[in-house]
Amino acid sequence: MAATFKNGYPQMPLRQETLPLTECDREPIHTPGAIQPYGFLIAVSRLWNVTHVSENIADYLPASASTVLGCSLITLLPPETVHALRGAVQILGSAAMTERLFGLKLRHDEEAVLYDFSIHIIADTYVIEVEPSVCGNGGRNDVSSTVRMMFGRLQQSRGIAPLFQEATRQIRALTGYDRVMIYRFAEDGSGEVVAESLRSGTESCLGLHYPATDIPRQARTLYERSWLRLIGDTEDKTCPLLSLSEQTAPLDMSLSTLRAVSPVHVQYLRNMGVVASASISILLSGQLWGLIACHAMRPLWLAADRRAVMEMFGQMFSLLLDSRKGEIQQERDDRLRDLLEDLLPALREQGGGGLRHYLAAIADMVPCDGVAVVLSGTVSAYQLVPSEAAIMTLVGLLDHARRGELYASARIRAVFPALAQYPHFPPGVLAVPLSPEGSDYLLFFRQETISTVTWAGNPHGSKLQGEDGILSPRSSFAAWTETVEDQSLAWTTTDVRIAANLRAGLMDILLRRPANGQQRGEQGL
Repeated sequence: MAATFKNGYPQMPLRQETLPLTECDREPIHTPGAIQPYGFLIAVSRLWNVTHVSENIADYLPASASTVLGCSLITLLPPETVHALRGAVQILGSAAMTERLFGLKLRHDEEAVLYDFSIHIIADTYVIEVEPSVCGNGGRNDVSSTVRMMFGRLQQSRGIAPLFQEATRQIRALTGYDRVMIYRFAEDGSGEVVAESLRSGTESCLGLHYPATDIPRQARTLYERSWLRLIGDTEDKTCPLLSLSEQTAPLDMSLSTLRAVSPVHVQYLRNMGVVASASISILLSGQLWGLIACHAMRPLWLAADRRAVMEMFGQMFSLLLDSRKGEIQQERDDRLRDLLEDLLPALREQGGGGLRHYLAAIADMVPCDGVAVVLSGTVSAYQLVPSEAAIMTLVGLLDHARRGELYASARIRAVFPALAQYPHFPPGVLAVPLSPEGSDYLLFFRQETISTVTWAGNPHGSKLQGEDGILSPRSSFAAWTETVEDQSLAWTTTDVRIAANLRAGLMDILLRRPANGQQRGEQGL
């Protein structure tokens, strides 16, 4: 039998509380080389020969890890269990998904003791995780019926906020966590708790903001690949993986439920007073929108059937939220289409000059405080906008820096310091070019919004570096208030999309307008 190695894996025991600063941003959290001790993991090749195994396999099978490596799985497990696993692989195909099998035998000599299996495919490897069963072979039916019931209740929620609240309530009732939150990511990677359900006596996090560094980029990538992540106890010792040889690559555990967790994140939870946690991804069109984040102040590891419900709930919730947001977007698209149909006769007759009669309707397309149109150096405006001189200065700056490009900023004076000469220039600008060469623009403005943001701790000190260059997660989550000035409400992706569609519609009409010897916009604004 080949010698065994703990090779290729970063040696980061769970109780380690610090990492070098340069390592944290590059920490390979998808290949920790260890599992949480709630079951065992075994990985096999396409020929079903064992390539990796967790060191604790001897707690479940009458064989040590060193004797298991290189063996055929067929010799280790009962034939009916191997048959079920082979069938699961056929169902998976090449999909980056996990198939679960409830209530299977693990040993040839045991009749009454059943186990829950999960299997997924990573590259050319089948990764199998095994835990003692608590639901028997009826788990799949229980999962389906529970999810149907939960989804039915979700569908009864009207509006986005009630949907969030119902989701947190249902997950807390299902799992028994003390705090369940909807955590929404902002475009800069920071996040906000927008809904929560609490056990009596649990501290609220509703409305708190968290800096982007609290959930680093590689963690967000994992959330897009795997619907669910659990931590059973922040005081658990991890169980290392062994591999067949030094040449065996570290096992990618992105989809593994038992995957050990970054020691920095474990310490982060300890600093919050959290002992166990779970995170369900919320994906809209395949992109990470947020999380259903769960906290317990005591050890808590959920059985496989409950975890399956959580995964399916996350998928159904994501689809429902995507649908609800799609309905809102469709309503805005319908209004825009109606506006363009109304504009068509005026623009055909008057060219760009016809826009001045529709500025109020245009302002209603994108939430703003004022709108202006600039055509051939002439300005027409509606509601709160800067002076004509200030607008023309902005147009010159846009032409020089972003000629012909749609541009959005909530802090325009920070981008173009020359605008400081106009003390009351609104910081929010969404600039929509109306000609390929620039100079002609539709401009949406938003006034300054002085806001107070409450962070869970100082966002500028989210990682602490000691004199030895060692990085630790922050230890304080006390509310930290920050006042934000000289900034408007941010333009959303939907705002920008509507503006882009409006631009396309207007330019299509204007550029196809029959030439009649007059310059576009000549007939007065």
